Amino acid sequence: MACTLYVAWDERLAGYDFGAGHPMAPARVELTIELARAFGLFAEAGVSVQSPVPATDAELELVHDPRYIAEVRLAGGDRPDAAMLGFFGLGTEDDPVFPGMHDASALVAGATLAAARAVWTGAAQHGASIAGCTTRCTAARAGSACTTTRRSRSPGCSARARSGSPTSTSTCTTATGCRPPSTAIRGC
Repeated sequence: MACTLYVAWDERLAGYDFGAGHPMAPARVELTIELARAFGLFAEAGVSVQSPVPATDAELELVHDPRYIAEVRLAGGDRPDAAMLGFFGLGTEDDPVFPGMHDASALVAGATLAAARAVWTGAAQHGASIAGCTTRCTAARAGSACTTTRRSRSPGCSARARSGSPTSTSTCTTATGCRPPSTAIRGC
């Protein structure tokens, strides 16, 4: 198999706004993509950059409680319930609410699922979802700038994956394929 990398990327993945000064600003992913382009990474043989689709509610429910998903959708709307926001860990300095919050989070989750699927199906040896957050959240609570956690199927990454379990928890930022994030493409 040729050395391949699937990158889930679309400008829409930078379509979120945690507010001025928040460390998880969209500029971090935009600059990462800009740097990758400047180094010619996306022009390398075997590198595929694909536009992801948002994760469905059914996919999000593999990890999150449906009530939490519904609250994230309401939080990004025009009438969030302040009491419920606190209950679900939303509306904090780490996890501020913003318009379109659910859509932005579902797209980030969908990007990670797409990268994981590319590896799981053998379409690529490595997958990357640049826009993912850096911490874990729980089934019913946001956690440190993370609104949704993604699960991935990546063979050999965990006992559950080896046993054929449909999902194994991944970190929010996903470099799939069971290789450390620092693994270079040229070193496949």
